Amino acid sequence: MSKIRVSLVFVTLSYLWGCGSPEQATIDQFFLAAKSNDGATLASMSSVSPPGPVESWEMVEITSQSTVPFELPELSLEKDEAEAVRDTQLEEGRNYLVANRTALDEIIPKLQEDSSFVFDGELGEIQKAWSVLVQDRKVKERAFQDLNRAMEKEMKLARKSVMSQAAIEVLVGDVSTTEVLMMITAPEEGPKMYTITLRKYELSLPDADRAEPTRWVIVDITEEAPT
Repeated sequence: MSKIRVSLVFVTLSYLWGCGSPEQATIDQFFLAAKSNDGATLASMSSVSPPGPVESWEMVEITSQSTVPFELPELSLEKDEAEAVRDTQLEEGRNYLVANRTALDEIIPKLQEDSSFVFDGELGEIQKAWSVLVQDRKVKERAFQDLNRAMEKEMKLARKSVMSQAAIEVLVGDVSTTEVLMMITAPEEGPKMYTITLRKYELSLPDADRAEPTRWVIVDITEEAPT
């Protein structure tokens, strides 16, 4: 980047930051709460903890800004589909267990003692089929649980950002993300560079003529490697 361009970037960002942007206010409030050990405020406005004790902080530059659709509605559909697939597989496993109860009453206890044991003949075939069903069940259960956790995480962040009692799961809209490069000084360690990621959920009820009140929340703090 040329010196002229660097100067223009810093002048612009310094002006915006000097005017007191909402992102700056959030970061300032976060570190002031950290310095005063105000855990309640930290928990209400961030999903991450401060990077240890902090003496001072200074914005260097805004490194990226983006806006994407709120993904909770899509995650909800994906979770429902994964749940249906999982439940179908569970029913298949139960049916196989009932149909082969006698053989599996011998196979399952043996495998609990020695997971590497291999049966011969018909029991071996049933063991193979049962093993496939068990592994398939684990895969489908994991897919469902991963989506469920992703939904819970997104809802938790959205609740921190949306300043109303609206039910998050019925809201629609966009999510804005800003990454800010900060110089953070810790006691006895000196200044280090960190990237702070902030997110704002700009959501409303479907067909509503106004968005719910919202604010920036901190979702990540990452130390940057020295260059």
